Amino acid sequence: MPSSACSNICEQHLITSLSLASTTPTLLSYANANWASNVNDHKLILGYVFTLEGGAISWSSKKQTTVTLSSTKAKYITGAHAAKKAVWLRQLLAEMQQVVNNGALELVYTPT
Repeated sequence: MPSSACSNICEQHLITSLSLASTTPTLLSYANANWASNVNDHKLILGYVFTLEGGAISWSSKKQTTVTLSSTKAKYITGAHAAKKAVWLRQLLAEMQQVVNNGALELVYTPT
């Protein structure tokens, strides 16, 4: 591949990266609980997934050690677990955005 073609591709990639960095990424979450579905122990199975710009970046599915007495409590527990992860992910994204805004991207890409 000629160096000019590589240069054009690198410039296009840099422009795309900069345009994505200047916008706030969309973080979505989905959470659900399966309350008392297991007839043997009636333990809650909860799960969540977080997507960023359409791609899954964090997910969890686990069986809890406690037995919940209502579906409302099961949903509350699921929401609490997902909320803890959401706070952590938002802080991570904010730190990453700050690094990009401070010019770290310019240090990574230096045109030749």
